[in-house]
Amino acid sequence: MWLLGALLAWLVAAPIGMLVLAALTADATHMPASRAPGLGAFARAWLDPATWGVMGTSLQFAAGSCALGLAIAALFAWAIERTDVPGRRLLFIAILAPMAIPGMIYATAWTQLLNSSNGLLNVAVTRIGFPQPRIGLLSLGGMILVQGLALASHAYLLIAAAFAAIDPSWEEQSRIAGRGAAGSLWRITLPLLRPALLAAAIYFFLVCIETFDVPGMIGLSAHIEVLSTRIYWATHPESGQLPDYGVASALALLLLLIALGLMRLHRGEAGRARRFVTITARGYRPRRVRLGRWRWPLLGLLCAILVPVAVLPLFMLVWRSLLRFYVFPSTAALNRLTWFGYRSVLGEPGSLHMLANTALVAGSAAVATVGLAAAIAFVSVRARSGVAGPWLRRGALLPQAIPSVVLGFAVMMLYLMLPIGIYGTIWIIALALTTKYLAGSAASLIAAQMQIAPELWEASALSGAGAWRTWRLIVAPLLAPAFANVALWVLIHAIRELAIAIMLYSPASSVVATQVWALWEGGQMTELCALGVLATALLVCLLSLPALVRLVRPARRGSAA
Repeated sequence: MWLLGALLAWLVAAPIGMLVLAALTADATHMPASRAPGLGAFARAWLDPATWGVMGTSLQFAAGSCALGLAIAALFAWAIERTDVPGRRLLFIAILAPMAIPGMIYATAWTQLLNSSNGLLNVAVTRIGFPQPRIGLLSLGGMILVQGLALASHAYLLIAAAFAAIDPSWEEQSRIAGRGAAGSLWRITLPLLRPALLAAAIYFFLVCIETFDVPGMIGLSAHIEVLSTRIYWATHPESGQLPDYGVASALALLLLLIALGLMRLHRGEAGRARRFVTITARGYRPRRVRLGRWRWPLLGLLCAILVPVAVLPLFMLVWRSLLRFYVFPSTAALNRLTWFGYRSVLGEPGSLHMLANTALVAGSAAVATVGLAAAIAFVSVRARSGVAGPWLRRGALLPQAIPSVVLGFAVMMLYLMLPIGIYGTIWIIALALTTKYLAGSAASLIAAQMQIAPELWEASALSGAGAWRTWRLIVAPLLAPAFANVALWVLIHAIRELAIAIMLYSPASSVVATQVWALWEGGQMTELCALGVLATALLVCLLSLPALVRLVRPARRGSAA
């Protein structure tokens, strides 16, 4: 118990404490703890009118992205889980496909689609004879569009179960009262889903306000700042000035306070979900809404939405990766296709080193996160820890409220000051990723640990086995699927993570995410899209692992029989 508490304090409390220390003692000419404490950094950061302008932009970006992403996700969740629309299995796969595209790669694809001079969509519209669309990618509206489309897949996973769990008798009574499918959706289904939708909106608002991928790829080119990019540029000034760690820390604390408030609101909404229970022991029967003649129009609408969400970004990534210089897609352009981008990425002298770094960082972060989360779940659920157990769980869930750019900056400051030789290595990135994804892993494994009945422990103890042997021989095999799922979740997100990686990497610790950032800064679009295709293919393979395991396991059982 004390060991886990100390580890959590080191991983979570120490970086936050370093933020406070840097905000009080650092400025453009002083490192943290090199001068007397003062509130100058807070005054320069919090009282600057430009900061509140950036805050307003951040709030608009987060609100618009959430609204768009949740609207798309809710439509697909209702259609797939509640109606008899044709091709539900294919629609399910298609809406989840963008999850395999890292955020910065998704933004890169849209820069090629909506480029004002030769973007695929702009050129196609003007060739048809229509005027060029007024919305440009290098604008706040463009940022909201890309982030909202990228958010739809993740939001679908979070809210689909709530749609599936609604008792259909409520909707049947609405139709008996004279309401059609649309009226029942608006008056019955959505009000019943209010807690789930509101909780998802709060959570994804937090995700959008902390994200760096889309604001970094699009916003910086458009000279549009949000809080995450402002913190980054305070520590990485372009003009050769010294980094102002005091202002960056004050801004990071402001973003942290916003995130903590949103997480508290999210927990409050989740706690009120019992008021909206619709599945009881009294004759619940899952049934789908029959759309009648509206089945095919709804399918057409969903397919039309999937074109910008999944089809166009994937097509543009592949097409651009095969061209040294962009050419509008045509049969004549097929003669210009080349493998130059892939040869350049894979033939680069540091490519193998970069891939090895990525594998080590993601693998070690997954192992460390699952191990620590499993220990926390065991102690907080099974040990006689008294009041310390709830505090241990709260400490493990706290990193969920720490934005990635804030965590990366805090860890950077901490290990700049401490005489521990991991700064500039891959291990500092793995350490920060372990902290970042500890909350989700601990929550999942605590829930899985609670499903293990105490009788198993008691029977094992009566047989003479100790706690460690019981856990190793009985509990661990039962929890193996949960361990595998959490490890895969951490592995995928560790490969995708950009904000933490660019705050902590050095030339010797480059990973896939930082290489994408470097290619984008250098304007090497062919190589960037080729690396994006390779990264997407890798993530598709990782996402397919559970399905492959389920296919292989029955075959092995059959051969054994």
